[in-house]
Amino acid sequence: PSHWLEKQVRESFLQEYPMRVVYNGIDLDTFHPTESNFREKYGLGDKFIVLGVANVWEERKGLATFVQLSEHLGEDVKIVLVGLSKEQIDTLPERILGRPRTDTPAELAEIYTAADVFVTPGREETFGLTVAEAMACGTWPIVYADTACAEVVEQGKGQIVTGDLPELEQAIVPFNFLQPVAENAFTHGFSNEKEKKLMVTIKAGRKQIHFQIWNNGPALEEERYQQIELQIQSGSSHGLSMIYEKLTSAYGDNCVLKLHAGKTGGTILAKLYQTPNTHE
Repeated sequence: PSHWLEKQVRESFLQEYPMRVVYNGIDLDTFHPTESNFREKYGLGDKFIVLGVANVWEERKGLATFVQLSEHLGEDVKIVLVGLSKEQIDTLPERILGRPRTDTPAELAEIYTAADVFVTPGREETFGLTVAEAMACGTWPIVYADTACAEVVEQGKGQIVTGDLPELEQAIVPFNFLQPVAENAFTHGFSNEKEKKLMVTIKAGRKQIHFQIWNNGPALEEERYQQIELQIQSGSSHGLSMIYEKLTSAYGDNCVLKLHAGKTGGTILAKLYQTPNTHE
């Protein structure tokens, strides 16, 4: 079902046999963006959900990696793992929500949709069916290189990391910043506009990601933008300062948080930082 597995077979005693790669398929009538009350049901609210799914959570599926991640991600992040046994669920740390296998594929599609990112830290995946399912439900996947999952991402959209834990953490972190920044724009960017508009643009390069968030609220004076930037960098209680603190904690001096007026009014906030290999 993948070129990764083909490579393994060609290095085995089966190498003399003819081979042809045929990717597995998924049921798109089931796996598509699906609304549900999953967040409300488990009290997740506005938490940033990092999802992992497996039929059986063996060591090679990366359960230990999720436990380590839970110690480094912020309190506004919740890791959700589906497919665990009761014994495994009982031993999970507080920041991980463990669930058994779902009763139906439709229920699984709801969970995929509710998540913000889907992470597969397994190193021996022969295809990555759950990755394809998550992508079909509109959820961004983060997978390890040198596995079949990377092939799935290369055919669509997602991010490939080497398998280093800090790199995996940094791959998750940017998505966790976008939501509060957008919420801040909604809260403070408008006055009495009848039709409030918010536009988010993301451009990825080899070593940078550029986020732009624009709203159609009134532009501020340039002096006021400079004052807010100073507040952000000084670690004040300003909402954006907490986001800036998280960015610098993850990326050091490689990140920039800049406010300025858009050409047609409104405010633009840009974030630039180094990033591992990203597939747009």
